[in-house]
Amino acid sequence: MRTFILFHAIVISFFFASSMPKLLFNFSGSWISETETSAFNLSLSQSNGRITGSHCSVQMAGDRIDCILDKSEKSLMGSVQNNSSIIVSFKSNYSGKSGTAKIIRINDSTINWQILIEPKGEYYIPKHSILRKEK
Repeated sequence: MRTFILFHAIVISFFFASSMPKLLFNFSGSWISETETSAFNLSLSQSNGRITGSHCSVQMAGDRIDCILDKSEKSLMGSVQNNSSIIVSFKSNYSGKSGTAKIIRINDSTINWQILIEPKGEYYIPKHSILRKEK
């Protein structure tokens, strides 16, 4: 009888464990990449698998700036693909045109930004950037 109860307890625990949703990495937060002549910042908010946020890109030692100045305005939105990546549509404030990017989680404090479809016209957002999470 003991073995029977133990067996059923194990089967039930496997059933519940497999039916529980897996926790996804949360991309929310401020992410930054800086060099001597440039800075790229993403401010991301994740809720129910959706991503919204804004960007600020300062390039060419400050000669070119592609930023959303109004903090309430969103320049990017998208969805979580899996525990390690998201696809976002973003809008360049410089040209007003949209593009598509993939953000890949490297680890809990580092992400990789890659533009998949460039915006038409002039824009000053890096095509590729490694960003670290600001604390």
